[in-house]
Amino acid sequence: MVTITLLLFITTYILLFHSQSIDAQSIPATCLPSSVCNSTIYCSEHGHCYYDLMEYNSNRTNENLEKCICDTGYATQNNTGIHCCYEQKSQIMAFLMEFVVGFGLGHFYIGNYVYFYVKFACYCLFCCSFYSIAVCFCYNNDELNHKNATQTQKFFNIVLISSCCLYLIWQWLDAILIGINYYKDGNNMPLDPW
Repeated sequence: MVTITLLLFITTYILLFHSQSIDAQSIPATCLPSSVCNSTIYCSEHGHCYYDLMEYNSNRTNENLEKCICDTGYATQNNTGIHCCYEQKSQIMAFLMEFVVGFGLGHFYIGNYVYFYVKFACYCLFCCSFYSIAVCFCYNNDELNHKNATQTQKFFNIVLISSCCLYLIWQWLDAILIGINYYKDGNNMPLDPW
């Protein structure tokens, strides 16, 4: 019961406070161009213009030679029109949250809320529920049902151990995938690599 209440509380909190932050972050309102690289590229204050001499020497043309290079921790979103406005989520922070704490908190940090819900719900429903059921059978003192209780307890212990092992494998695999920067954040942008 406590697990379900905790899951409902976290779900409500995320829906009320964090679902709006992703939409607001996808279109930055205060990201103004601080420099113009050419007629189509505008660089924000988190980037600088770069003139590509190697491309000029190979193509002998002046078209699109200036590019906007983003500072560390910033990237360009396709729909904004201004380069280097998007502040990336930290890969090392997501890795530490997923590897040390677990429960899908790395995905919560980077904004993959659906994946977080699934992982947290699986943990709560399988590991915690089967653990509670297995503990209840340990305190069964009825002599008449002792044989049936022992068989049922063995079954739930096997399910408990199997589900916990599968969850740990899932946990380590997720930490490895975040460690190699496989996942993108909730706005489909890459994480800031470590």
